[in-house]
Amino acid sequence: GESNFHPNIATAFSVESNEKITIQFIETQSEGYMVKVKLNKMSLKPNDAYGVVINNVSYLNVEDIKIPGIQEEEGSTSFHVFIPHAKVKENSNYAIKAYITKQGKTIESAIVNQHTSKQ
Repeated sequence: GESNFHPNIATAFSVESNEKITIQFIETQSEGYMVKVKLNKMSLKPNDAYGVVINNVSYLNVEDIKIPGIQEEEGSTSFHVFIPHAKVKENSNYAIKAYITKQGKTIESAIVNQHTSKQ
């Protein structure tokens, strides 16, 4: 018969990809949040795209917000991303994951949940 309930959905995450990029820390600052990302087994090249994706998980919302990263130096194995308060809603929970796109292939970190609270 029919049901008003959503079916269970499984999502597969690759352990291999998740170990290549990790979020080291998320620091709350007066104007927003600073995210530090470390790359394992690879370095940044000039044509790479990288940053973080945030998603408000407080609501049934699937809108990914991509925020580009800032490379620390050429050939670096890390980058940081500044998320301004304007990009997040007050008293909400966000899933945050880092990404890097190399030669058309995107690698993502494991998902980190972060509660945000603006004063």
